[in-house]
Amino acid sequence: MHKRLAVLIVLALFAFIAAAQPAQAQSGASLIEMRVEAGYDGFFRDDQWFPVRVAVTNNGDPIDARVVVRPETTRGVGGTYSLPVDLPTNSAKEDFLYVTARGTVTEMRVELIDNVDDLVLASRTVGVASIQATEQLYVVVTQSAAGSIDMTGAAAPGLVARQANWEVETIPDNAAALESINTLVFTDVDTAGLTLPQQAALEAWVAGGGHLVVTGGPRWESTSEGVSNLLPLVPDDSMTMGDLAPLAAFLGDDNTLAADTTVATGDLIDGAVVLSQTFDSIPLLARRTLGDGTVDYLAADPNTVPLRGWERTSDLWYLLASTRDPLPTWAGVFSQWEAATISSEILPGLDVLPSVLPLCGFLALYIALIGPLNYVVLNRINRREYAWLTIPVFILLFSGLAWIVGGELRGNDPSIGRVTMVRSWPDTEIAHTSELIGLLSPQRTQYTLEVDEGSFLRTIPDTNLVTGSGGILQSSFQSSIEIQQESGFRGFEFPVDASFVAGFATYGTIEKPEISGTVTMLYPEDENNVQIIRGSVTNRTEQTLTDGVILARGSAYNIPEPIEPGDVAAFPFINANQIRLEGGEMASPAPIGYNFTRASLSFGTSSFNGGVDGTVRDIMNNNVVYNPLFPGNLDANTIEDQEQRRRQLFLSSVIQDPLYTTSRGNNVYFVGWAEGSPTTVALQERDHRPFDTTVYIVELETEIEQPAGTPVRVSGDQFVWSVHERSGLGSAVPVNLRVPEGDSVAFRYTPLPSAQLETVTELEILLQFNSGGQPPFNLQLWNWETGEWNDHQAQNGELVFSARADIRSYVGPQNAVILRVPGGGFYNDVQTIRVEQYGLFSS
Repeated sequence: MHKRLAVLIVLALFAFIAAAQPAQAQSGASLIEMRVEAGYDGFFRDDQWFPVRVAVTNNGDPIDARVVVRPETTRGVGGTYSLPVDLPTNSAKEDFLYVTARGTVTEMRVELIDNVDDLVLASRTVGVASIQATEQLYVVVTQSAAGSIDMTGAAAPGLVARQANWEVETIPDNAAALESINTLVFTDVDTAGLTLPQQAALEAWVAGGGHLVVTGGPRWESTSEGVSNLLPLVPDDSMTMGDLAPLAAFLGDDNTLAADTTVATGDLIDGAVVLSQTFDSIPLLARRTLGDGTVDYLAADPNTVPLRGWERTSDLWYLLASTRDPLPTWAGVFSQWEAATISSEILPGLDVLPSVLPLCGFLALYIALIGPLNYVVLNRINRREYAWLTIPVFILLFSGLAWIVGGELRGNDPSIGRVTMVRSWPDTEIAHTSELIGLLSPQRTQYTLEVDEGSFLRTIPDTNLVTGSGGILQSSFQSSIEIQQESGFRGFEFPVDASFVAGFATYGTIEKPEISGTVTMLYPEDENNVQIIRGSVTNRTEQTLTDGVILARGSAYNIPEPIEPGDVAAFPFINANQIRLEGGEMASPAPIGYNFTRASLSFGTSSFNGGVDGTVRDIMNNNVVYNPLFPGNLDANTIEDQEQRRRQLFLSSVIQDPLYTTSRGNNVYFVGWAEGSPTTVALQERDHRPFDTTVYIVELETEIEQPAGTPVRVSGDQFVWSVHERSGLGSAVPVNLRVPEGDSVAFRYTPLPSAQLETVTELEILLQFNSGGQPPFNLQLWNWETGEWNDHQAQNGELVFSARADIRSYVGPQNAVILRVPGGGFYNDVQTIRVEQYGLFSS
């Protein structure tokens, strides 16, 4: 009984001590307040960066602490992320912590941890929800007294749109934190409060492929003030209009939208396109491109009459999102982490392990000395009892020799291999970077790795793959590395075992490199309506650009010689009489409904992914010998082979071509490789051996000649398609289309802005069937004049309209054509649908 009583007393004492410590921490925490807002009103995308806005108020003693999100308290977060917080008494601080998380996360715990005692001073748990890759994410920034506009109806049929409502101060100051957003809207809000970092982040986000919508109306001046440099129309005044009927006509609606309303007026910038205007040429809706992105300006306020309460407002937002230029397939973030893992572990010319033959020779000599040779020598001198001494001596000698030789082979300095993609455009001084980093350690030790300010750093997610080169396991310990965020990002004091590689990925922006070029795209009279391109590339950097490629719509042409610093390479080159755009690709999918960060295009229960490596093959000059989905099937023995393998896997980790199209639109790009990197990494108090290479993807300044009075052909690959309507759960892509009986799907085909004819004289709809034959096919076309569907039968896979009345009926705003495929028999089984137009740019 005495023993049991003593045990109970000891347990009670431990319980009292354990309970007393949290109480002590809590007493200090009662003077600390913390507010947390995660993601985009709680939404985030799987494995992509999103902001966590944290506000801390300290009414107690000064604190030296850090805000932390970590896997121990939030299962599924992509590592430990921390932000320093140094607060004197009676002070407050508000800042962003940037994190990544898997889609399984539903709650996130944010902690304020003291740096001295490692105590949790305060914590908050917030709910979060992952949204799918094909779901649209709209963010609306407004101060309207009427509340926010509703954009959740602007989704592809069968898909979902999500909306977050932000304030100006909610906008992050880094473009990487905006990458998950499809469309960002400023309406009835004072943007003068945008800071310079916020403005720079918005510009960089748009250039990378974002969609910005800004509205006018009564508060046109304050709404445009902070973003005027991005707008297609710079407002300088306003006027009152009695109706917005042209805006309704833009949707094919006969609604007059009659009501007095204020619209902003101003001057269009060079290159801007008017989508809708009044009869006296006052723009109501204007558009410009910036980099890969799009900026739309709506001169009216959607929260005032007659747009407020208009049942077609969601259709307007959807139309703006679905008629954007296609995004090139390298415009996404890393998505194929298996390929990224292997690419980061390849350091060309550096063998992590010794070759097999010397290793076998070393072992054979070792075994021979401590075994047969040792016995023969001791037996000859008749001193076999010395074996107890000679064997340990030989073991010690060989162990020391192995240690010395291994150290010499590995060296004392770690090695860092980097592959960087730099994307730049002629209309902005910003360039985007995506980079893989592999740190090879010669011995087990800890490192602190820092990257440039403005670059986001994260670990490569554990893929549980064993690579085919050296058998290195991508270790799961990386998930626990602490990523500290101060003026820049750094991985703090993380351990790496000897001969293991720690893999990281970065995303950021830099100043545009001095690589540029000009291109002319024209219709020569003798080319049978096949466009050709001519141009040049100028290299004003200090690096030699090798393995250059010119990429255009469905075409790739290799530059035969390196481009030295200061050189100008003109094309067509010697090995190409003409660079021809044959027009054989499919129309590109609109960015809405498709997300390049996930290698699938999904609608309801169906998905399709085809031609996934077309762009990779183009850039690699068809030298694609390694399939990232089946690792280990290539032995890269030479340094050149290792470099080619590393490059291809890097490209495959980012690029995925959907639906047999490279989605380059009417843009022309130069792609070239160079040694080194335009970014920097540093290991705290350590030198390292660099193994760096960079691929530059440069959009060239392109002029498209539009011959006056000469009939031209707008080929099928100069269109962008989107889903217009849909019934049932069948597939909803115009490739390998199967429509069950009783269902239907309609597609809208819109030519690229540079391919929109002034006069369409002929319309062709071309179908190819999986059965190989060309049976009569029932098709319905939207009649823009009557507002009804008209039935037609395609004979031999073709439906041709050349009568002027038919053209006016079936070609709508922006020369768009809407066609519907009804279910027929058991299935209508269509391999491809193409729309082409013939006509004149101007008379």
